Amino acid sequence: MTLTNKKADLQTINEYNKSKDELSKHRLFTEDATRLISNLQTIRRTGYDPKKIVGEFSCIKSLKQREKELRNNCRMLEMRAAKYNHILPISEQIISFGIGFEELLAFHAAATERLGCIIYRWIQLVIM
Repeated sequence: MTLTNKKADLQTINEYNKSKDELSKHRLFTEDATRLISNLQTIRRTGYDPKKIVGEFSCIKSLKQREKELRNNCRMLEMRAAKYNHILPISEQIISFGIGFEELLAFHAAATERLGCIIYRWIQLVIM
């Protein structure tokens, strides 16, 4: 490594440290730099017009809120999908047997009726 490269490296490190110090004076951190740059680009793009700037940031805020809602919806749907994930193989097997919704509905009604009769009889035996 040449002396010139070492000086350039030291200069880069010093500039980074100065930038970091300047950001921290305003309670900002290097992690916030990307957001800060994005905001400054938005301001420059609007031609420094305060009304346009407020409009842009309002739009950004609205979009971020919508993004948060969509992420929450995705998490909720993923949790629901995971909850029913074990049913899918059984459902595919039932379909492969040629059993449709109407047949399942009839089976459910018959099973519920039969179970109701059994429970009713059991309660009568326990009570008497």
